[in-house]
Amino acid sequence: MRTILALSATLLLLLSACNTNTSPSATDSSFSEEEIAAQQQAWDDMMVVHDEVMPLMNDMIAAQRELEQLAEAAQVEGNDFHPRAIEATANLETAIDGMMSWMQHIGENKLDILRTSHDHAGILAVLDKEALAIGEVRDQMTSSLTAAKELIAERSTTID
Repeated sequence: MRTILALSATLLLLLSACNTNTSPSATDSSFSEEEIAAQQQAWDDMMVVHDEVMPLMNDMIAAQRELEQLAEAAQVEGNDFHPRAIEATANLETAIDGMMSWMQHIGENKLDILRTSHDHAGILAVLDKEALAIGEVRDQMTSSLTAAKELIAERSTTID
């Protein structure tokens, strides 16, 4: 009995290990090799932008924390630093939320999923839309981070 169980388990393990098809719809006959390659290239091009700006998230969170502290300290001063710091913090938050929202949305639109519900033109249209969206997120992230860093630097020079 033990031998049968061991053989069955081994057989199941071998069968599951042999299934190397991680993208069943990618080999679906409804798409040609050229279409699959074009879809993958569109996905990869979009992800280049994501990979370029994703590392900025830590810098953005750090800048947001620093601005919040500087804004709190400047609250009693009679200048315009406090409201500008609050605005810059809000812009950082909006950019961070934009990235999180885009990542959630793209997770729901992976190639495998798109290939089950769209034709080739539809997939490329979705990926083009997502590429534009991550481009907007990139612009929002870089501009809000640049503005925050400038405000932090401005505050550092006025304190010294």
